[in-house]
Amino acid sequence: ALLPNQPFESYLDFLMERANFVMNDASDGVLATVPMQPFAITTNGGADFTSAVSTVVIEGAGWLDVAAIRLAGRTTPLPVTWLDNAHWQLTLVLPLGAQALAFEAVNRHGVVVGGDAITVTVTGP
Repeated sequence: ALLPNQPFESYLDFLMERANFVMNDASDGVLATVPMQPFAITTNGGADFTSAVSTVVIEGAGWLDVAAIRLAGRTTPLPVTWLDNAHWQLTLVLPLGAQALAFEAVNRHGVVVGGDAITVTVTGP
């Protein structure tokens, strides 16, 4: 409203074209360097498992858009260690019994960009 003669639409078009070039067409584009990886739990092939100890390591995969991983319904991020550009792990201490764990991957704006769930049954201390 304050700048009615500015062609903001053309600026947006340029930004979108430039982002597409960087992501896809540049010889060292982001996708060429780090292929897109969907967020997923990879521990035990993503299948539920049983642990004889209460401290369990959960591993997974995710892409560059993942800034934090949290339990679904919570806002506090979990202490994740990134093993490389596409793989993460975290250690949790769980109580005895079956624990349904639903994880959310969020980007830098707090938007959920992926999710996965697994049930871990702890049978020992």
